[in-house]
Amino acid sequence: MSTTESKAAPGWYPDETGQARWWDGTQWTEKTANAPATVAGENLVGEAEKSQPKKSWYKRKAVVIPAGALVGILAISGIANAAGGGDDTTDTASTSQVAEAAAEEPAAEQAPAEEEPAAEIGTRENPAAIGSTIEGDDWTVVINSVTLGATDQVLAANQFNEAPDAGTEYIIINYTATYTGDDPEGQMPAFVTLEYVTAGGVTVDGLDKLVVAPDAIDSMSTLYTGASATGNSAIQVPTPADGVIAVNAGMLADTIFVAIK
Repeated sequence: MSTTESKAAPGWYPDETGQARWWDGTQWTEKTANAPATVAGENLVGEAEKSQPKKSWYKRKAVVIPAGALVGILAISGIANAAGGGDDTTDTASTSQVAEAAAEEPAAEQAPAEEEPAAEIGTRENPAAIGSTIEGDDWTVVINSVTLGATDQVLAANQFNEAPDAGTEYIIINYTATYTGDDPEGQMPAFVTLEYVTAGGVTVDGLDKLVVAPDAIDSMSTLYTGASATGNSAIQVPTPADGVIAVNAGMLADTIFVAIK
């Protein structure tokens, strides 16, 4: 531009681009006009204002908010934040901290599950094993063995032994009865009783089929303290044999159940 900048009055002047640019009296401004000025120094303020974007109302006018109203606005904003769950950033940080703390905590040791106590040994549900010692007040009994499907042995033991009923079989129980009482007159092993109980809980009547077992126990001879008798007893039972032996070590002794295999 050829105009002497220090002497030019404020106004619109053409610049190197062919546009009119506003000179404020001391320096060039960024204000330009699309239409080129025809006369140097011609005031094109109206045209410049049209070419410039209008400022928002809050930039054109100063807005004064009283202090009391400002406090109220801030209070309402705080309540809104509280109702809305607060700042998302804070919530996210809190959730992250809780997750990290949970990850750092050692896993709580789980208490071992309490096992149900096993049924007392000697019951139908948990019968004593063959060879167990069964003690009463006056007698001690041991079931030495149980032979299942012993029909042939029983029939061969005595010519008067009858064949078992249909659906039944004979079993042979070998046991030892020891007298531990202190009766000076002693007792007979007949005070010890053995019975068969099916898996369904039915007691078999040993008198239904009386037979002589091979090597039968002598249950009628009197035994004194410390003496024992050992031998077999044969019982007819339903086939298949799946029950237990009910043992009474004396007339008033509790019943103890023993497995058959």
